[in-house]
Amino acid sequence: MREKKFESCSEINSTSKVNPQAHVILWHVKIHILEVVNGMGMGGAEKGLVARLKHCPDFISTSVVNLNSRIDAITLSELKNIKVFTLKYLFKNIALLRILKEVNPNVVVVRTPRDLVRLAFISKFAKKPTWKLVFEAHSNVVTTKVLLKLPMKLLLHRMSSKVDLTIAISKNVSQGILCKKAKRIEIIYYGSDLEVPNSMYPNSLTPRLLFVGRLVAIKRPLWLLEQIKLLKELYSLPESFLMIVGSGPLQKRLVERISNLGLEREVKFFGFQEDVLPFMLSSTHLISPSLTEGLPITFYEAKLAGMRIITTPSGGGTEILDNEDILLNDFESDTFLRALGKVIESGGVTKNERLEISSRSFWMRSSHLIPTYYDAISKLVKES
Repeated sequence: MREKKFESCSEINSTSKVNPQAHVILWHVKIHILEVVNGMGMGGAEKGLVARLKHCPDFISTSVVNLNSRIDAITLSELKNIKVFTLKYLFKNIALLRILKEVNPNVVVVRTPRDLVRLAFISKFAKKPTWKLVFEAHSNVVTTKVLLKLPMKLLLHRMSSKVDLTIAISKNVSQGILCKKAKRIEIIYYGSDLEVPNSMYPNSLTPRLLFVGRLVAIKRPLWLLEQIKLLKELYSLPESFLMIVGSGPLQKRLVERISNLGLEREVKFFGFQEDVLPFMLSSTHLISPSLTEGLPITFYEAKLAGMRIITTPSGGGTEILDNEDILLNDFESDTFLRALGKVIESGGVTKNERLEISSRSFWMRSSHLIPTYYDAISKLVKES
């Protein structure tokens, strides 16, 4: 079991040098931010952006340039006064230069290593760029493409000098490869705005697992199915013992594997879902078998929904784990199965237990944490 890491927001402040409650905007001059996104997928970077825009102060205006609309799963239509540029040009750097000239932002925010390199390159050859470049680091992975790892790593480190501020979403990320050469780093937690009325919690629930995320190799959804198959040989599992919510390149193989392993009763796949709350209320534990993580938004959502978390030592999320959560010692099958066996033998979770976790996690709401982001942006612009 994992010991409680922090007692309050003030304790997090001692580690991250960010105070999510006592935020003070020091400069109220109008600031315009250009947000660069590579498709509005269902990942934490995109969900974090939407949460930020919902809590954006009045003196900040925002434009969004979308470099890859083919993977859009989230829209910004519910947000007012946000201008969105969708690039369909072959030469995106030229199109970006035109947008930069039109928008004339004070700050440009990127959230992938590829876009960092792209904007740093533009900044390097622009005549006296008037904007500050901010990089949001969300993981410890430069790229999952083997042949591109070394070139991207070298480019990233070469261009890091052009980044005025690196924002890491967790302590773990701040110590990882994306932040290694950063000249200025701040750790800023994003949180979630998930709200759960007390009346929605079930009175009691037998142990059930929920996997939420992109169906990609690094998150090991297929490995997870193999473990459920082994667990089924040791225990009598209830129907819908594991629910999987998400989409991605492994979706077809996942559906086939569920069938081939004879897990149609124990494992239910629901694909991409905008609203994860019904699945969280129907589960007791969020399961994360990933090889590496930054700090998933789903961890915040799970805690606000009164769930317990079972996670590999992937790095992400340790700041918000508590006594009821399980941080595995390694990535091995035996360790995983022993932990799940204890969960099954525990008998389940009551409504009062979930309410206690949820109330203790209230500090994780985006409305408490996001203002620190705009504090950092304001200070950056003020220094120019």
